[in-house]
Amino acid sequence: MEGFLYKKAGGASKTWNKRWCVLRSQALLIYKHSSEDKLKRIIRADEIVDVRHVSRRNHEFVFDIETPERTFYFEASSEQELVTWTARVRDVVAAVNASSDAASNRRSSESRHAPRTMAQDVFSSLPAAPRAHDTTLAHAIFANGKYHPQFFCDA
Repeated sequence: MEGFLYKKAGGASKTWNKRWCVLRSQALLIYKHSSEDKLKRIIRADEIVDVRHVSRRNHEFVFDIETPERTFYFEASSEQELVTWTARVRDVVAAVNASSDAASNRRSSESRHAPRTMAQDVFSSLPAAPRAHDTTLAHAIFANGKYHPQFFCDA
């Protein structure tokens, strides 16, 4: 799904900027123009906590996308567009969460049956590194040192 939405600028700003938004199977991509030549932000579906309709003074068809670090506000041009965007974003989040849960269950099942290596024993005793929530383009494309083309196309 793609189309123009107004996105509220961050912080205390009251500015709403027109942005070209593209919803893919793994993320919402936000561009400055419909030519998709200037990527402004990526909101990964696995980071989305909630999507809901909200009331904002002087703005009629607003919804927000909540992540652990920030809440993003978007304004659609009609109620139908508002309903469509929120439903589609929720669908993508649910699909990503379902596939993540299935992968986690597979790994858990495999780990119960596979013998552990010495490296696994050593690294499992170390505390997990804090997760940096960097939403830059480079982070999205090369998350965890691997190229992730799914942010740019629906395979």
